[in-house]
Amino acid sequence: MSQSALHSATSPVIDSKAASAGRGGDTRKRLIDEAERLFGERGINGVTLRDINKAAGQRNESALHYHFGSKQELVQAIMKHRSTIIDARRVQLINEVIAADRQHDLRAVVSAMLMPMVELMEKGEGVNFVRFMAQVLSDPEYNIQALVRRSDLEGILKCSALVEDCMAKLPAAVKKFRGRSMLEQSVLTLAAMARRETLMATPESRRFMASNVIDVLCGFLLAPVSDETKALL
Repeated sequence: MSQSALHSATSPVIDSKAASAGRGGDTRKRLIDEAERLFGERGINGVTLRDINKAAGQRNESALHYHFGSKQELVQAIMKHRSTIIDARRVQLINEVIAADRQHDLRAVVSAMLMPMVELMEKGEGVNFVRFMAQVLSDPEYNIQALVRRSDLEGILKCSALVEDCMAKLPAAVKKFRGRSMLEQSVLTLAAMARRETLMATPESRRFMASNVIDVLCGFLLAPVSDETKALL
């Protein structure tokens, strides 16, 4: 068989497989996007798998089961999908902080941790993710700290270690509580800010919002420990 005949005979099969893989990837992405949006709007338990399939334009009701298996696995897939993107940017920013010898500057570290999420909020999908995360935080079925720890995200690990170093003078129990609470505080604050249209309207207003949130987080982490709290240690 000639080379041209061989190419003619095989190329349709190869193209068909590639197209099939592409369609599968597109379907999975649509399911993640629509689930993220719906979960953020209604809460995890306020959305059915049928709702998600319908919003993603899937006539086959088994599509979500095929790609994720369950609602719990879908929630984890959304977390992984967005967190991987966000953390790649976080690694870049925290490495810049370290290269500038600012790793002991708490505000620089917190900014590197938070800004990738704020940058994503420039797009509608970022707002959807923040709202989704807030719903996950409020759902007792999910332990967001455990989900984040299992993800082994380099940026989170680096930033968390540096934040802990910046709190070295605090009592161990206080340091542990505040460090673990920082993720919740940042997500809930961003989710609340995202609902205020004036704060999201312009690049300047978004930068103002982000700068204030970073200030709040730094104050939360380094707030003086009261005598009342010390007595409970």
